[in-house]
Amino acid sequence: MTTDTTTHAHVDSGPYGQAQAAPTMSGLRSPQALAKAAATRAARLSSGLRSDFLDAPHWAELGSAYGLRLPSWGTPCTTGSMTKWLKRAGLSVAWYREWSGYQSLQQWIDANPLWPLRAWAGICLEERESADYHAALVASAIEAA
Repeated sequence: MTTDTTTHAHVDSGPYGQAQAAPTMSGLRSPQALAKAAATRAARLSSGLRSDFLDAPHWAELGSAYGLRLPSWGTPCTTGSMTKWLKRAGLSVAWYREWSGYQSLQQWIDANPLWPLRAWAGICLEERESADYHAALVASAIEAA
């Protein structure tokens, strides 16, 4: 890491050796935001919960598309947090039980103890996206008929 003397921003080498400047106060992130992000990453790594999900970027896009902020990676699943999250997402526990085949949220937690709430919320959003897509297809077919 070096310092760019014109902007006083730290410059990291990117994955292919190109210079990559860290965002500055006049850029995207303040020092406080960078420190918070570093603390979040550290908590994510130390939580013991899985964080290696290939669909994670898609879940972030879905959360944004539905106007929802996904839980942090270090947040474990609890029946209370899952119920609250379903409500925020416009879904219900009854919907979840029907879709997932689990009789209760606790049954899912017991079967997936290392999954963070964020990943569980992500798969729920994937299913909601699929249901919304199919509903739109049906509505368009009805309009065309």
